[in-house]
Amino acid sequence: QQLGLFDRLPETEQRDLLNAVVAEAAEAGQDERRLETLWRNGDMGAITQETRRGMLADPELRQALLVQRNQDWVRQLTTMLKARQRPFVAVGAAHMAGADGLPALLTRQGYTIRRVQ
Repeated sequence: QQLGLFDRLPETEQRDLLNAVVAEAAEAGQDERRLETLWRNGDMGAITQETRRGMLADPELRQALLVQRNQDWVRQLTTMLKARQRPFVAVGAAHMAGADGLPALLTRQGYTIRRVQ
């Protein structure tokens, strides 16, 4: 699915994404530790800010990599939940934060979301 998203991007956006991945690779370990700490502390505001940095600062990339994927997942999840299925979903922290995050999108669909520590 991720390669398909990449392939559907315009060439300029593909180049932007590749450049961002290379630029961010050096900081990956440090970023992961910071996000892990933010997640453990429940600091969703800070995680939301992180979703506006790096490659996600590019509006087209953010739409393709975060927003559209979350919207697609919510459609799949609501179908499963209406069928009384109880799916287990594992995603990165960025997919959980902000108005475009899975919890917010599911809340708008009428579901009650609560954090489990």
